[in-house]
Amino acid sequence: MDLKKLFTHRVNVIFGFGCLMPILSIAASYISSYAGLLYTLITGNEPGSGTEFWLTFILPQFFYPIASALLFLIPLNILHLKPSDAIEDKKSSPSQYLIYIPMLMLFSYVLTFSLNIIFIYLEAIGIKLPTVEALIPQPNNALEILGLLFVMTVLPALCEEFIYRVVFLGVLSPISKNAAILLSAIAFGLMHATIQQIPFAFGLGIILGYAYITTQNYRIPVLMHFINNFISFFNSNFCTIRS
Repeated sequence: MDLKKLFTHRVNVIFGFGCLMPILSIAASYISSYAGLLYTLITGNEPGSGTEFWLTFILPQFFYPIASALLFLIPLNILHLKPSDAIEDKKSSPSQYLIYIPMLMLFSYVLTFSLNIIFIYLEAIGIKLPTVEALIPQPNNALEILGLLFVMTVLPALCEEFIYRVVFLGVLSPISKNAAILLSAIAFGLMHATIQQIPFAFGLGIILGYAYITTQNYRIPVLMHFINNFISFFNSNFCTIRS
């Protein structure tokens, strides 16, 4: 099989399984919808506000990234690859962190500022976009804050970097690094599924893909992803006045 056909075959396999991710999203929404009912059937009591927070938000948010990461073990098997064949984990130097973390911060603030200008303009001409933050429940105590922090920052950084950097780039980059970074960023952007998040996630995917390819170290994009998510989490929960 020539390289072009091999690349096309690998893209088809990976994106084919990527098309199954909406099914997992639907499954997560069913967990959110029926977890409270199941709790009532088992215990005979209505879930309180604290229990409902864990059942209807934390549990689905825990399920989706882990199930998605496990799903992408299948195309690796189909392509006769093991996770250890795809993952790059060379020893990193402190200078790499000093380069890529500031790069992420600069990119994040520039792109966020640019997108905010666009969204403000759209609202000014009468196009109001739904806010993502409105879908995230407000934690009421320290334990709920920690649970929300884990599913919004740590878990996505680990699972999404496994999917979009380890699997996508590990499978495609040996054939074409630039095409692999672009396709993984497109998939990463589309996975976020909202008009506010897709352009930012696409740009972030380019940065994370470039960092992974150039450093050949899985930990660096994971840390970059976590920092980005943590900043977003902090801004949404502690720097925003909710009505």
